[in-house]
Amino acid sequence: MEGSKAGATAAAVWASHRVIPLNITGYGEIIGRSIEAAQMFTRSLEATESLKAKGREFLVQPLVQTPDFNIICMAFNEKGNTNLEKMNDLNSRVYSESSYVSGPVYRNDWITSNTELSREDYGDAPKEFVKRLGIPEKEWNRVGRVRVLRVCMLNPFISNFQNYDVLWKGFLEILRKKIEEAC
Repeated sequence: MEGSKAGATAAAVWASHRVIPLNITGYGEIIGRSIEAAQMFTRSLEATESLKAKGREFLVQPLVQTPDFNIICMAFNEKGNTNLEKMNDLNSRVYSESSYVSGPVYRNDWITSNTELSREDYGDAPKEFVKRLGIPEKEWNRVGRVRVLRVCMLNPFISNFQNYDVLWKGFLEILRKKIEEAC
């Protein structure tokens, strides 16, 4: 619905809410399913021991075990690497391969954003997270920041997808390719 008058916008919002109501059977269900999908993907990430790319092995860990909303934060680290700066660089390169930085986003199978969790902003809360990725406490104390990737689960149908295993394997293949491109 298009128009230059304020009434056109109000009419469009009214029509949208009539089709998809603001309750548990409308937008609430869409939001709930996308949160459930994020939780499913997080459990699958936790169960994934590692990814192999270019003859190397990479760990992947979600930041939290049960996301409260539809955003999953994660990081990768090459197995055996104990240098946090090297891990942060890897995640920065994976971000570059998975965002507008590598070219038009419509060509990208996986689009992500990223952020840095620093000691100044989060205290030592990220310490246990980097530890799960093989980074020792002394390295966290030295660097004091970790780069994480953020994925927003926008597809409400994933949690109701009968072939979730096929979808998950496809996602792992995309992640493997992004790591290869980053290396």
